[in-house]
Amino acid sequence: MLERIKFRNAVFTVTQAGFCEKHGYYPITIFNDKIGYAGFTGGCSKCARERAERERFGNVAIPPRFAGKSFADFERTPRNSEVLDYMLDYVHNAERSIGLGTCVVFLGRPGTGKTHLACATAKELTRKGYTALFTSVQRMIRSIRDTWGTDVSENAAIARFTAIDFLVLDEVGVQSGSENEAQLLFAVLNDRYENMRPTLLISNESMSSFKAFIGERIYDRLRENGGRAFIFDWPSFRSGSAE
Repeated sequence: MLERIKFRNAVFTVTQAGFCEKHGYYPITIFNDKIGYAGFTGGCSKCARERAERERFGNVAIPPRFAGKSFADFERTPRNSEVLDYMLDYVHNAERSIGLGTCVVFLGRPGTGKTHLACATAKELTRKGYTALFTSVQRMIRSIRDTWGTDVSENAAIARFTAIDFLVLDEVGVQSGSENEAQLLFAVLNDRYENMRPTLLISNESMSSFKAFIGERIYDRLRENGGRAFIFDWPSFRSGSAE
């Protein structure tokens, strides 16, 4: 179906002719001005956004140890079935999960599968066309601080982390606890909250220590729109393959 639209001195023809193998159909604008010049604008906007994010962060920065991890090889047990089913549903209904900015918190002892499940979620979301980034709080803060004294403002550095569709922040609570670190973490989480961008936070801290570290206000915001916190309190899988 074609639609001709007059705009100033040009005639624009819009058609749903573009097709992306990854994301499906997208609109192309073909235009002709009155002196005979012809051209087109358009292209898959999701691909363009992914390219821009890769330029900033590279592909999903999953640690090499977890690069091959997936939902399929996550060892289901009676104790972890609830969180596994929640994340499977999260990905299956990605449009709803991402659209609502639904956040998730993984707390618990090392080796219980937190990183495995987070990386599997990030990879599946990228297959659905969303951008995702896995990083630690320390690396994120260092990345922001590295812009100090450069042409990149602190707000612009923070905005890079806000633009990601799905952000995984590992090692929450490992930081030194300085006021500046707390302010930068709050700035990123608050900006993502206001822009309805979901964040998955991973920590080895207890619930009380985690709340004390990020603050009650941020914790309450993480629970909005179906957000959940899960305690990984089962024995370590390190002798196997979970984390």
